[in-house]
Formats: sequence, structure tokens, C-alpha cells
Amino acid sequence: MIVLLLIIIVGGRQISNSALLTVGGMLLSTALCFLLNYDRLKEKKLVPILNDGLVGGISAIGGLAAVIAFGAVVQSTQAYQQIVGWLMTLQMHPYVKGVLSTAIISGITGSSSGGLRLTFTSLGEYFLASGCNLETLHRLMALAAGSLDTLPHSAGLFLVLSYLGLTHKTGYRHIFVISVLIPAVLTVVFTALSIAAGL
Repeated sequence: MIVLLLIIIVGGRQISNSALLTVGGMLLSTALCFLLNYDRLKEKKLVPILNDGLVGGISAIGGLAAVIAFGAVVQSTQAYQQIVGWLMTLQMHPYVKGVLSTAIISGITGSSSGGLRLTFTSLGEYFLASGCNLETLHRLMALAAGSLDTLPHSAGLFLVLSYLGLTHKTGYRHIFVISVLIPAVLTVVFTALSIAAGL
């Protein structure tokens, strides 16, 4: 991690492409980790280790790609456009509208990052024109994105339950409390406090 950060900090002055810096830093960090642990690794068969790592990485990347693709498909549907139109007609404080919109769209897409991105894409102009504190709004919306994103249809939830060897029946009630109920309550509390404090 230190090598990665050093490459990003030092290399950032020479190379402006942050993706290239990150990938280069990760490759160098991986090679350094391999060299420092070579004594322990030389006795083990590396092919199964690399195979397990690649399978795990591909499934994680595939899951992320599926979530992003699903969000893009959802955004192009008539139902999504109707929901966004309905959200635009709501007359309420911009913080409440931002939090509610983000939670609903995150719930539809089953993804907090996808829901947040789609909310900013669909309602960003409204929030800019509202004159509210955009930093506070962003923090509240980021918190709201993590509330309804873990409903039972969430692709990320399927990955987590599959990895843990659980089913929705055995594991979802615990996930619901931790990943839906608590963030939703915190979102309501912090939104109310932000409005009351005039932030």
C-alpha cells in the first residue's frame, strides 16, 4: 500500500493519467510482495494460487460490470423516466429531495454507486440551481445511497451471500438490519439535523 501511494504521489507530478499510475503502482506492489515472500511461495504451486485469485477477481469485476450495465439499462426505460419525472415534481427541501431520490434510485438499481451516479445525472441541474450547500447535500446523498441499495434484488447482495455460502432466507434479515435499516435511520437523522442547523 505504501508503494502504491508513493507511486501515485511522486508519479502524479510526471504522469497526469491517474488510472495508469494506479495500475502501475499495483503491478509494482504485487511484484514487490512476490519478491519479499518468495521463500514462502517457492514451495507452493503458484498455478492454483493464481487461478483462485483470477477467478475471484473476474467474478468481482463481472459483478461490478453487471451493476453498472443494469443501471444504464434502467436509466433508458420509460418507468425510470416516469420516476425521475415524479421526483422532480416533489416540492420539498433540496436535502430531502436529494436523499429521497438517491435512496429510491439506489433501491431500483440495487447499487449505491449506480444510484448516486444516476441521481446526479438526472437531477444534478436541479441541485445546482437550488442554491443549497452542495458539500452537505453530497454527504447526505452518499449516506442515503447506502440505505436501499441492499434490497433483495441487489446484484452485490447475491455476490456476498454466494461468497458466504448463505441464502436470502438464512442471511438477509441480518443484512437488512445492518445495511438497510441502520443507514436509513441515520440518513433521516442527519438530514433533519442538517436542515435544523441550516447547513
